[in-house]
Amino acid sequence: MPKGKFFVLEGMDGSGKSAQVDLVVDFLKNNGKEVILTKEPTIDS
Repeated sequence: MPKGKFFVLEGMDGSGKSAQVDLVVDFLKNNGKEVILTKEPTIDS
């Protein structure tokens, strides 16, 4: 089984995490990598 990488981006709501994730995912896919994207829901307080 080939080994993979696990990336975690953390930050406050509205800090631009989604924008950065989109850029990384596009880069990896454009370079022939398989990407599985997951996220945890935001907890409203």
